[in-house]
Amino acid sequence: MSTSINKNPLEFKSFLANLQPQLRQMVQEMIESQLTQEVDQWLYRGRHTRRHQVSRGGKAICHRCGTRQAKAFSRNGHRQRQLVTTYGVISFRLPRVVCECGGSVRMPFSIVRPYQRVWDDLIDQVKRWAHWGVSLRQMQAAIGEQIKTQMGLRKLNTLVQDITSPPALTLTSVPPLSCWMVFG
Repeated sequence: MSTSINKNPLEFKSFLANLQPQLRQMVQEMIESQLTQEVDQWLYRGRHTRRHQVSRGGKAICHRCGTRQAKAFSRNGHRQRQLVTTYGVISFRLPRVVCECGGSVRMPFSIVRPYQRVWDDLIDQVKRWAHWGVSLRQMQAAIGEQIKTQMGLRKLNTLVQDITSPPALTLTSVPPLSCWMVFG
């Protein structure tokens, strides 16, 4: 295989370019499947199951009335969300849940946080680059090349600043200094 890559690198780049949309589609489907499973777990029932048969509370909470009772919640469609990942920009459908009082239900999803626009895989990549000493502009260029979208320097700087700084070293003793002064 390596001999064919060396002979025709354009063919290999074409192969990778065709693979990228398929990977994005697979990641999108896996994210949507995971989110649907989490909604089923918090509501203690699958789709098309009567909600009045459930008498447990959970982690989900209504914004309006504050109830945690799963029997008060029902599915209310989906809304479009986008995440910037190492696979590119992924559009997926985030499940919505509504309370019987009419309030929106806050769902604590494990793979997508509220207002999250950059997924954890890209954040980890940026942190690795920062650990290696790659500049923000080099990171920005690499992300633009890899996922065909631009990420602002401000956002990259925020991600880099979130890295825990190395422990501060305290000097216990100072070596003696020898100075030769020249008087003229």
